[in-house]
Amino acid sequence: MTTRPPSFFIKTWGCAMNVHDEQKMASLLEADGLVRAPRAAQADVILLNTCSVREKAAEKLFTFLGRLKGLKRESPGRVIGVTGCVAQQEGERIFQRAPHVDLVLGPRRLARLPELVRQARREHRATDTALDDLTAIFWDGGAAKRPGGKAFITIMEGCNMGCTFCIVPRTRGREVHRPFDEIVEECRRRVGEGLTELELLGQTVNAYRDGRRLFHHLLDDVARLPGLQRLRFTSSHPAFFTPATAAVMAAHETICPHLHLPVQSGSDRILRAMRRGYTVGDYLRRLDDLRRRIPDVALSTDIIVGYPGETEEDFEATLELMQRVRFVQVFAFKYSPRPETPAAGIEDDVPEAIKSARLARLFALQDRISLEENARMVGRVVPVLFDGPSRLDRNVASGRTPCNRVVNTLGLHPDDAAGRMLRVRISRAHTHSLGGIAVDPEGCLDLPGIASYKGGHRVVLGSENRRPAEGR
Repeated sequence: MTTRPPSFFIKTWGCAMNVHDEQKMASLLEADGLVRAPRAAQADVILLNTCSVREKAAEKLFTFLGRLKGLKRESPGRVIGVTGCVAQQEGERIFQRAPHVDLVLGPRRLARLPELVRQARREHRATDTALDDLTAIFWDGGAAKRPGGKAFITIMEGCNMGCTFCIVPRTRGREVHRPFDEIVEECRRRVGEGLTELELLGQTVNAYRDGRRLFHHLLDDVARLPGLQRLRFTSSHPAFFTPATAAVMAAHETICPHLHLPVQSGSDRILRAMRRGYTVGDYLRRLDDLRRRIPDVALSTDIIVGYPGETEEDFEATLELMQRVRFVQVFAFKYSPRPETPAAGIEDDVPEAIKSARLARLFALQDRISLEENARMVGRVVPVLFDGPSRLDRNVASGRTPCNRVVNTLGLHPDDAAGRMLRVRISRAHTHSLGGIAVDPEGCLDLPGIASYKGGHRVVLGSENRRPAEGR
């Protein structure tokens, strides 16, 4: 009689860092002999990998944990664990509020996951939320990959910024920067494994430094790796986005023409209150410089609506900034106090109804801008890297352009398209996505500037009209 191997299921909320943490955990568990289960009910180990940035994150976690009580009763030997930022934030309180939880693990202690799972099986209690041990921070996740031949590369962990609304420094700790040469070597290895796209990650990714070598030096070195097809990075902070970084972006065809640069508010008064470290004028000068070098660069941002003290004039300034910049995408949220942040002690004096009304106005404006900007793409033939099915129709292949727009493509099944980069003619523009038709679904890529590798359907983008870097 064959005994089935133990299995695990991971549910992740949050940012790219959390997604990468899931990949690391999956690789660790697989190396320890576990296999992934398609559903929580089929798993011997259930991990909830959490984010604490959004409102009432802890309450949402406990609500979800409540749904797992029945699974624990059915199988008392099943391990239920909480990882990520809420685990770091709440620590032992999770056991008190949800006694059926067996494991609590902070983001910097991922390397201990297999050990703690075994401890939880024996003792029904295992926890580690220390921030001083860095063993797990820069582990590359073994063979873990994103769908479609993409991989995240962590270059730094933690954050030293003092933004009043943000809990990340408490849940992820202070900045620790990975050695420069180690990053480049992992990127080289990933490209050698056949990966199409790499994404450099950090809470404030462009604050990276290793001695005298800064983020733009790293970006330049990675972009030069032979065989690399696409390079992205997230998430940047405006205070660290320099002309040198813009110059490197413009110099390399492999660096995608997209930048996510959170502005948070269009009001200098609110930015000062948030301790963001820049003015609206500073922000616009950085973007103007980047657009001078890469005219078609796509920009996205984060905005907080209803920060304490925000007036109608402050909010109107945010709308004016959006109209000036014309972001292709905006991630906007109503302010809510996060535990133990500086702003938590400030009176939350913007009524909920006003926050909701302002957020609705903001989204209405952004939807119009996004649709107009997407409409400019109709008729173009662009390379799309496919990563799986569309969220709207699982029989339709979905991927992203170099400028990070989602394209749902007719005539391609997701199973056939995943991991391939193909030319797509954009035929439809929607508010949050594009529709297209594959020009060469069989991989006959003869568009000027694109080299075809028929065996693996890999392509290399040709040169674009960008200015050379201005030195390191």
